[in-house]
Amino acid sequence: MPMEWKCRSFPGIDYPIIDAHAHPYFNRDCPLSGPKDHDQYQQELSDAGISFFCGTFNLRNDGTDPEILRKENDIVLQWREHFGKHFYPGVNIHPNYPAASIAEIKRFYDLGFRWVGEIAWYVQGYRDYAVPEMDPILETVSDLGMILNIHPSTAEDVDRLLSRFPRLKVVIAHPGSFGCDISYGLAEKHPNAYWDLSGSGLSRWHMLRWGIDRIGAERILFGTDYPVNDPLMNVWGVLAEPLTDAERKAVFHDNFVRLTGYDPA
Repeated sequence: MPMEWKCRSFPGIDYPIIDAHAHPYFNRDCPLSGPKDHDQYQQELSDAGISFFCGTFNLRNDGTDPEILRKENDIVLQWREHFGKHFYPGVNIHPNYPAASIAEIKRFYDLGFRWVGEIAWYVQGYRDYAVPEMDPILETVSDLGMILNIHPSTAEDVDRLLSRFPRLKVVIAHPGSFGCDISYGLAEKHPNAYWDLSGSGLSRWHMLRWGIDRIGAERILFGTDYPVNDPLMNVWGVLAEPLTDAERKAVFHDNFVRLTGYDPA
């Protein structure tokens, strides 16, 4: 049975905060290994005021074992069973396995889920997204109206990806990866580009305010990269920015709901 979810509340926030970029990980391979079990995982999100989270599982591999893909996706569906509506699973894909990736996409689509990723080249044993092997996979994602969430590769590769699939909505993680100007410049050039704030998304002073001024509040989603990063630090990072109530709600809640069609409330 899904766990009961009781969240910290913040003044002026009368809607659920949705984390569009988290991962179902325990004891990850870093010195600070993160939560040890489901109870601790949930407690830290709840203490941060986060009611719902989305993401995928990335097993580090060299890209030669097609069974890895199914295993990763089975794990997130198991987490969905555990957390119920509070977890929105993302499906993983891989350019080395086009047929298997398309089958997995359709499996998640049939279950009602519309999120692909975060896919992460550096964990999965490949480098670029805008490659011929990825074309049939991303055509399927685009045709089904699903959302692609990517860990940045290079600015050139992401630019090519956005150009080759103009109907595909791509949520790019970690806006600080390329530097703020390049990151938001990509979104100005490509109307199908969005950013999630995970990782480096709030690392510079008024970085979110500046991004909203350049590309609009409707194209930036709240994300933490939990349990890699502290979720409460990211929530306070948004609360500390000089935003209107409507802009803050768009980032924390509305944009994810609009893109996925999933209203967890």
